[in-house]
Amino acid sequence: MEVLREQVSGMMGTIAEKLKPGTDEFWMCLTPPLVYWLVAIYFDILDHSKNPYVIKHRVTRRDRGRENPVGRWAVIQRVILQHVLQTIVGVAVMLADPDHCSALAPKSWLQSGVQFVIAMFIMDAWQYWIHRAVHVNTWLYKHIHSVHHQLLITYAYGALYNNPIEAILLDTCGAGVAMYVSGMTCKMATAFFAFSTIKTVVDHSNYRFPLNPLHDLFPNSAAYHDVHHDIRGIKKNFSQPFFTFWDVLCGTYLDPTDFHLSQAELDAKVDADVSKAAAKAAITSPKASPAPKKAAPSPSPAKQRPTSPAKAGPQSPKMASPKPAAGATTSAVTPKTAPKTARKSAAAVRDVPPPSTGVTTRSRARRVGSGTADQL
Repeated sequence: MEVLREQVSGMMGTIAEKLKPGTDEFWMCLTPPLVYWLVAIYFDILDHSKNPYVIKHRVTRRDRGRENPVGRWAVIQRVILQHVLQTIVGVAVMLADPDHCSALAPKSWLQSGVQFVIAMFIMDAWQYWIHRAVHVNTWLYKHIHSVHHQLLITYAYGALYNNPIEAILLDTCGAGVAMYVSGMTCKMATAFFAFSTIKTVVDHSNYRFPLNPLHDLFPNSAAYHDVHHDIRGIKKNFSQPFFTFWDVLCGTYLDPTDFHLSQAELDAKVDADVSKAAAKAAITSPKASPAPKKAAPSPSPAKQRPTSPAKAGPQSPKMASPKPAAGATTSAVTPKTAPKTARKSAAAVRDVPPPSTGVTTRSRARRVGSGTADQL
């Protein structure tokens, strides 16, 4: 038990020493996942762009085919798992050969470049034959490689969406074999891992920009690999991630030209879609009209006390004044003299006695009495 404890303690000490920030081993483990997600996020932003220039340079199939049966969140989880496993394998290799980085002397730029190219050919051979094997063998395809082909339409951060066994065997071990066989230093191996990671993500991004040196230098491109993810080309184009000569030599090469719209066709299609969208927007949107002017707020009428007819002011000139009675005299009444005139008129009415009939009460009684007597 003590021996096992000492071994575990020694391993942890070695890991802590080798994985200090800034060491070659630290960058070898950190660089591939970091580069992967930076490039994948960049292409994911482009996937959500509606810019016509971006749309014109998307790899577009003539027949899109079926949609992906797997969601993006499930893809992200599986890729994170692969990066964890990849780091664990890297640490295990470091523990098995702790002096690998320090034992390799720096090489000249020419020697390092030659080793870099050799590593590319080694990785291509490794991935072609294992990739082809998991397609030819029905059991391997069903239980291992079919996971990756759930992405019928690829996108950048799904590049390493694999079964964990395939992830270790095809990608991680392939990179390690290329590093050891070529004899690269750890710094050069870190650069090689980053480069191959970028190439793999770009090949799954479904973009072909005119100024893309990776597509100019290597025939294996996003369009080439997209054919392999189409159900009609699933038994073709096994080569990845750099060259295509293995497909040519082994009869599994399929030209992607017939599968995708050409650049001229894409330009015409996108321009037509933009014109249709603009025409539809012009029809559905209301015609621009000047905003209605706001009416000036009318001042609130001042509260007025009810006035008697006598105190009322002069009539409006629009209202017709009553005609005077025949024989009546009219006198001009000004607003200042109107109240006084009204009071005098009222007093005069009170002082006028009732009209006299010329007959008193007594004389009326006498008449009544005499009339009665005469009748008798």
